[in-house]
Amino acid sequence: MRTKPTRRMFVLLVVILVLDRTPIGTAQSERPSATALETAAYRVLGSKHPDPAIRNADVVAEKLLGPAELAILKDTGSAVVLDALAMDTERAWTTLGPRSVFARGVHVRTRHIDDVLAESLRAGATQVVILGAGLDSRAYRFGDALRGVRVFELDLPQTQNYKKARVRDVFGGEERLLLEGLAGSIADGIVERFSAVEWVRVRVRKPDVVLDPPVDYAAAIVERSRT
Repeated sequence: MRTKPTRRMFVLLVVILVLDRTPIGTAQSERPSATALETAAYRVLGSKHPDPAIRNADVVAEKLLGPAELAILKDTGSAVVLDALAMDTERAWTTLGPRSVFARGVHVRTRHIDDVLAESLRAGATQVVILGAGLDSRAYRFGDALRGVRVFELDLPQTQNYKKARVRDVFGGEERLLLEGLAGSIADGIVERFSAVEWVRVRVRKPDVVLDPPVDYAAAIVERSRT
């Protein structure tokens, strides 16, 4: 009797644990938790490091931290983080005082999880689950590597709802412009951040798009140069 071959499912579970200093009342408001915003700010600091061997690859985090998000950080007692964002990475890490350990930890964690995710996708992962996602940007940054992969983000409802709205604001507003806006944002960030880059092409692809007629995926390609 022939048996049906079983398909192995490789699932990568990304657990992001942080020490949330935000009072419960703040976390349960309509705005995102201060921890989600502060963690994104620390990823921004690491993404600006002048040494590419140290720098993390999150060029999207800075786009998600607009005036409203920075105001929330100020209101929740994170003015020192706002000051750090205006400094170079090493100086920022030094001036953060007790928060420096957390900031450096977020940076190291960002690089490590990026590496593990890339390796897992190459090995055949079909699902990625991000717990405590906050303003995590991997679903947008990993592009083609996530083709055919389902990504699930879990966090407090208000944080997730806020993030969805913020992503729409940053990457074009209309859903149909999301891919183009995201690709353009990433390309701009690369050209601005890496002085050795003269030209870059960014392709963003989204699988399982619901359109009429049905399509396997939607994609956008954006090119940027210094000239």
